[in-house]
Amino acid sequence: MIRLEKAGREDLAALVQLQEMVRARLLPEGQALSETDGDTLEDFFAHGVVLRALMEDDTMVGAVGGREVDG
Repeated sequence: MIRLEKAGREDLAALVQLQEMVRARLLPEGQALSETDGDTLEDFFAHGVVLRALMEDDTMVGAVGGREVDG
């Protein structure tokens, strides 16, 4: 069973590690994950919410960030 929890800044290192693992598996070597203005992890922590998906043993297996734009 997977549960969703709000991530905190203390999860930043694990979130970056997860992003890098995804990048390494899905993108050609050297290609960075695309980020637009306002879409960095820091932006989501400052102006939105980041949720992390955890397995029963607390292993993080996913994350998603969101924020309200234009109401």
